[in-house]
Amino acid sequence: MRRRSSILLILVVVISIGLQLWAASRQSFWEDEAFTAIFASRGPAEVAKVVDWDVHPPLYLYLAAYWGQIYGYQELGLRFLSILFSEFALFLTYLLATDLLGKKTGLCAAILLAFSPLFLMFGHNARYYSLSAVFALLVIYSMWLYIKYGKIRYLLLYIASSILFLYLLFAAAVVLVACNLWYLWGWRLKENRSGRSLLFWALAQLLVLAAYYPGFQSLLNLVQRTAEVASVSNWLVEFIKRFIYTGYVFGLGETLSPLNPLAWIGGIILIGTGLYAIKSQRHNQDFWLPVFIVFIVILSGLLVSVNAAVSSTWQNLPVRAFYVLPFLAIWLGAGLVALKPRWMAVAGALIAIVYAAGIYNYFSGAQYLRPIFSVPWRTVFQDIQSQARPGSVVVCGPGDSACGYYSELFGFGAPSASSLQNQSGNPVPEVWWIKIYLSRIFQGKDDEQAILDQLARQYGAVSTHGYGQQDPSLRQLKSRFLGQDNYEYRVVIYRFYNP
Repeated sequence: MRRRSSILLILVVVISIGLQLWAASRQSFWEDEAFTAIFASRGPAEVAKVVDWDVHPPLYLYLAAYWGQIYGYQELGLRFLSILFSEFALFLTYLLATDLLGKKTGLCAAILLAFSPLFLMFGHNARYYSLSAVFALLVIYSMWLYIKYGKIRYLLLYIASSILFLYLLFAAAVVLVACNLWYLWGWRLKENRSGRSLLFWALAQLLVLAAYYPGFQSLLNLVQRTAEVASVSNWLVEFIKRFIYTGYVFGLGETLSPLNPLAWIGGIILIGTGLYAIKSQRHNQDFWLPVFIVFIVILSGLLVSVNAAVSSTWQNLPVRAFYVLPFLAIWLGAGLVALKPRWMAVAGALIAIVYAAGIYNYFSGAQYLRPIFSVPWRTVFQDIQSQARPGSVVVCGPGDSACGYYSELFGFGAPSASSLQNQSGNPVPEVWWIKIYLSRIFQGKDDEQAILDQLARQYGAVSTHGYGQQDPSLRQLKSRFLGQDNYEYRVVIYRFYNP
């Protein structure tokens, strides 16, 4: 049995690596990944300047800067670092689930995590997501080991991983608060409570805080920038809407329309599995650890999104809290294992079908909840490069740093809109204007349209072509319930030229 489990785990990891590599080599950078590539390629000195205004600590950007010096700053090279972290997170999920709830749960959790469309979609991203999952798992796992065995080496691992986690992500503080609540609750329930153990735990927290002292100023700056109270007309409705959206994305990913019947099946199975896990494992204290982490992190994120100025970006919550996904996989894995073999096979098969549909949509560019991830920027600029006349100018509209990144990469530079408006009587042969539609209303839309109208008058012909098409079944749904623009294509290319 042990050998069979090891072989199955190795097979899952190998398939996961294959999928992640395939995704990393096929998909273009999206906006935040382009941001990583731009600043990491400028070196550690430039990364240090980002700290004053970025919404995240600099640890990942420093790693990417040094990693890129060896493996390059383009898609596969930069993303390979995240793939390594993803597979380490997968292995840690297996270990933690096995220690908490047994080997079968460990295997189920690893399989659910490896083939989750959300894990595939963001696990390889040139961002901090997969590394945040590693640190979250290390923090929680080392805490649990210290509680169980009382060994100082586990406490040292907790201290080290906590410090690194804080320098990776400000929201790591929520995980550390959850750890302390869990530890104190468990310590209080013990019949033979050890004052020595509690003292060491308290000293560990002080060491973490002392080591993070240089990062406090950056955290305070972020709080000051986002401390405005959000203008929410109906708090309860907004909270429920965010809760449903966040749960949906964590369970089914970003690439399955809520109007797709497979999504209904998947949602019912996953909710039922999670509830059955609670029913069957309710007397097992260790089972409640991953449930508690999921609850605390998601609840805190939802409360912040409803009450703070960051409410405008609340749909990023599942991505920024990516590190919760392994704990959700453990929770669901416990539910699957608790089922009778026949029902476990049925539930597992249905989940596999739903996940396969989400993975297929990811690679085919269909049913993206947020089409920002589906734009094939390399293809966009390859098409422009193959058709553009000598001396043509490419201009990126406002809203997406990926456009500027690929424009520079393909040698078009980054001319400004004002340079086109100030042209003399000898205009360039043709202008390629890349209009970028956003999910939210952005300033400057009218100014951009005025420039497009001017170019249309200046040149004799104009052609358009769209990329990153939004699924028709999602457009009205998102426009009505999420307050987003009802656009057909995420990116539209305008080609102005004289025949």
